[in-house]
Amino acid sequence: MANEMIERVEKALAVHFSGNRMPDMSGDPRARLSQLQRRNLTDAAYAAIEAMREPTDEMLAAGSHAIFHYWQANAAYRAMIDAALKEAA
Repeated sequence: MANEMIERVEKALAVHFSGNRMPDMSGDPRARLSQLQRRNLTDAAYAAIEAMREPTDEMLAAGSHAIFHYWQANAAYRAMIDAALKEAA
């Protein structure tokens, strides 16, 4: 079972690929997908979050203003992405 962030990304991707930019938020946009499509969507969600694991210099600069130290922003960002990638127990 995926965690909340993986599910958020899955839903966003499902809406995006359906062509519906204004989804009905009362339902799950993944509901009509086959098992294979759901697995592909989950794989894509993990890949998207993994691609964001290494912050850009601009992101680190913005984060460092909030935390005051560049290395702390980098560690904090990575920790947040790592948490998003962990499977729920």
